Amino acid sequence: MQLCAENIANGKVIPNVFQLVGDQEVRSQQKTQPTWKARATNGWLRTLEDAVGMEFSFVPEVENVFVECDKDTGKAYRVITIINERDPDVRVKVYKTEQRVMDAFRGIEFSFRVISRMNRNLSDVIDKVGRLAYQRR
Repeated sequence: MQLCAENIANGKVIPNVFQLVGDQEVRSQQKTQPTWKARATNGWLRTLEDAVGMEFSFVPEVENVFVECDKDTGKAYRVITIINERDPDVRVKVYKTEQRVMDAFRGIEFSFRVISRMNRNLSDVIDKVGRLAYQRR
């Protein structure tokens, strides 16, 4: 899908066009805390967290994605991706997805972390951090 974004900051509108998957439009309004909204053709609203989760959903090995906004600045997001095995090929897929997210949301700072679950329970690996943006069923 091709997403279109407008970053509204200091009264200036900065349009961006970028690729994700499907056919939706993404708009951003940046004030003290940036707010990114995506509007699908069916009228549903999505947040930046939803868009990030959707992008990682295309990596079959990704089990969960958590996204947390920096509460102090509101300008940075931490993304934690959970996979099961420590597989270099899977990590390459995840890193490429991280790059697509950064390319799609230029002007937003991201911090990424990949955690290998290694067949352990998720609660044994990570405490609840951020918002669950994606969970493979």
